[in-house]
Amino acid sequence: MFSQRGRLAVRSSALFVLIALCTSLLADSVTLTSGGTVHGNLVPAPSTNGVKSVALVTTSGALLVIDKDEVKQVKHGGDANQKATAAKTGAKKQPSPAERAWTARVRTLLNRLTSDDHNVSRKARVDLLNISDPNAIPALTQYLQKNPDPGLRRLYVAILGNVRGPKPVYYLVDQSLFDPAAQVREEARKAIGEDRADLARPLYIHALRLGDADVASRAALGISEIGDPRGESVSYLIDDLVAYVSKPHEVVPSGISVIDLMTVYTTPGYVPTMLPGATYVGETLGTSTMPVYLGPPGMTPAQIERAVRNLKPATPESMKLARNPAFGPRDRGPGTYYVTPAIADTYAAPIFGRTAPQYSRAPVRTENSNVLDALLKVTDYRPGFGYNADNWHRWWAAEKKSRDLQRSASPSKQSPPKRVLPNERPEPR
Repeated sequence: MFSQRGRLAVRSSALFVLIALCTSLLADSVTLTSGGTVHGNLVPAPSTNGVKSVALVTTSGALLVIDKDEVKQVKHGGDANQKATAAKTGAKKQPSPAERAWTARVRTLLNRLTSDDHNVSRKARVDLLNISDPNAIPALTQYLQKNPDPGLRRLYVAILGNVRGPKPVYYLVDQSLFDPAAQVREEARKAIGEDRADLARPLYIHALRLGDADVASRAALGISEIGDPRGESVSYLIDDLVAYVSKPHEVVPSGISVIDLMTVYTTPGYVPTMLPGATYVGETLGTSTMPVYLGPPGMTPAQIERAVRNLKPATPESMKLARNPAFGPRDRGPGTYYVTPAIADTYAAPIFGRTAPQYSRAPVRTENSNVLDALLKVTDYRPGFGYNADNWHRWWAAEKKSRDLQRSASPSKQSPPKRVLPNERPEPR
């Protein structure tokens, strides 16, 4: 997620690290060079082979260690006792009384949701969708985030979309990146909303830097959805245009083909038409007027020789039977048919069957169409350079320089108005 020498060191899963990024409930904050802000409790950074770093404990209990060169600004603040406790124990933040109260309420509503009584179920669904308290998010996440029923995960996303403020954003981004259902991921992206785009963008940019082609593709869809007016994601999108994926990929598809060969012995000159596709691999050294069955496949040369010596002369009755296709050579044991040949011919009769596909883990160059679409949308530069990352990087370096010059030549006369989140708007007088 960060530079090669100092990637995230976490005492939690990758998903909770992503969810915990930028949470605004704690006082300390670290602004990253990519434009995002990480909130948490600053703690002493662990030793990382002499590399300077900054460490925070997030609300989920994850320890984030960030390279110093990734940090633009560090702001301190908040309750010293709280930070000292976090630095000393690193313990996971315990749920507040309000969050614990929601655990029971959410569980009750979900039980009613599965009721056989349609009215009870419908009212429970309405009550769930009317939840607007951010304190309910931990309980909703516990019961719904990874529920095997995609319908309930869609309900989870819809509820989070109705909860205003910054806290739901990190859970929605997480769902849009890691949910197994494409429809749930799409609804999670849309639930973020334009007013919370600035909160989601740093998370999607960090996802672009994870080095996973699938996650990068989904993060690019998120960038396309919320937009990127300052082009903060451009260089990372360029890096993800092409990936060398080493996960198993099919090199030989499943199909019907020869799975084995069966050796067949017969008298010279006999073509076994009852075995379609049989390949002749023998050599005729003698003559014969009739086909002769010598024995089962896999006979040794000595067995073949012995069977040939034991062949009996043909009789008028056996000749008559042999001319009838219905009475072709049959397995009646060595020495039961017709005339004595000089030597046995050999045929390789193929055995057909369905073969399993074959896979390889060799890295394969993969072009990420979602990343290219997002790059074209963010830069508004068409036709662009396709999947040529070098050309994109050169163009973007010149473009950034041009934009910086334009901004310095015509500075804004007044600072932009402070953005007010919905739950922070002043009360009407």
